[in-house]
Amino acid sequence: MDFDYDLTNEIENDAPTAGYPNVNYGRVTLSAQIVSWQSGEMVKRNPEKGKPLREGEYGQYTFTLDIAEFNPALEWAYERNVDVKKSSPRTQTNWTEIVEPSLIAVFGKEWKKPLSKRPYVLVEDVLDIAGKTSKKSGKVLTTIRFLKVFKNKAECEADRTARFTKRDNGAVPDNSAIPANIIKDVKDLFANVNEKEAKSILEKTKPYSDYDVMELIEAAGMVPF
Repeated sequence: MDFDYDLTNEIENDAPTAGYPNVNYGRVTLSAQIVSWQSGEMVKRNPEKGKPLREGEYGQYTFTLDIAEFNPALEWAYERNVDVKKSSPRTQTNWTEIVEPSLIAVFGKEWKKPLSKRPYVLVEDVLDIAGKTSKKSGKVLTTIRFLKVFKNKAECEADRTARFTKRDNGAVPDNSAIPANIIKDVKDLFANVNEKEAKSILEKTKPYSDYDVMELIEAAGMVPF
């Protein structure tokens, strides 16, 4: 059979995304701090209106989602710190390449005003633009990308329910015995605390007692330990 370039182009254009995106729903809170490094230690202070940054300082935003509101089994919040640093010709930053564009796309250029009202949002946890890995935990670092804002809690909850219902009905290929929303919750746990602590929480609190802890860990794509 002759090689069909048009056919291969169609295959590429219609290619699905592998797996499911790691998304979170919840009410978002924004806080800001000024960061500097002194003797190898990170030092944070509150911003002071009208006073410029000192030498060596930069701003940092903390985005916090109350994901436990929709899932009482979770006792933590989804939180990501984002350094407010602009990309340069040699170095790309999470702020310029991922976070700020998503804020503008969802809220508009004046995104701070609607965000100050702590709206309900849908966000995606994405890989750090530089592919960094935490020296402390060995985990690949991630940042936040905003996908959607909702008018109220009910609208947010309805979207969340519809998304996870579709996943369950679609049957997750290798872990169909465990609902997709539970797998996602376990992934969220590992994204927010280190591996040992996450395993300990699952064993002690038993939020999903119908499933073996190791099965949950493997279904979430984590390496058993």
